[in-house]
Amino acid sequence: GGSMVYSSDTGRSEEIAQLAVGADLLVHEAYFARQPEKSFDTHSVAADVAMLAARAGVKTLALVHRQEPDVVAALSYHAAAAHYFDGEILVPQAGDTYQVQEAVTEIC
Repeated sequence: GGSMVYSSDTGRSEEIAQLAVGADLLVHEAYFARQPEKSFDTHSVAADVAMLAARAGVKTLALVHRQEPDVVAALSYHAAAAHYFDGEILVPQAGDTYQVQEAVTEIC
């Protein structure tokens, strides 16, 4: 089946990157769209999360638990992540649902 890794409130974490290697979906807290003046150990920045996702080789990144959850602000989170991550980027709104599709591999 498909694989999903979920990370809630956290700062930069290589442990999460290791857990996420090759995942179909990484759901990660991205509280800030841009680097805040003061750094936080318990919250992530969209660009940092995107770099983590790229290093881990995940297919899809979902940025959740955002400081600015509205639809308009979602564009800035998406843009910040897209600069570093080439896979699919989701910036879900409350009530959105997604399905991880099972990959089918045929060996001839």
